[in-house]
Amino acid sequence: MTELRRKAETATGYVAELAEEQGVDVVEHHAGGQPHDMIADYAEDNDIDLVVMGSHGRAGVRRALLGSVTERTLRSTHVPVLVVDYRSADEE
Repeated sequence: MTELRRKAETATGYVAELAEEQGVDVVEHHAGGQPHDMIADYAEDNDIDLVVMGSHGRAGVRRALLGSVTERTLRSTHVPVLVVDYRSADEE
């Protein structure tokens, strides 16, 4: 297993476990490609009701230079996307 695949499975596994504890149906899917296209295609092809994504809260020049998978996903799909603002405990 590649290091990237292991990290992906660890990250999605953590979120899936928390969601399942709350009774939310979860499907984990790992694939290669342009993230926003992969997310949009998967959601539309699998009759997904809602895509939930985190935001790192970048703004200004950093956001323009780095791009945003979340923003690109919003523009790539007609499936509703819920963006959860990321803030560390120090920023609250």
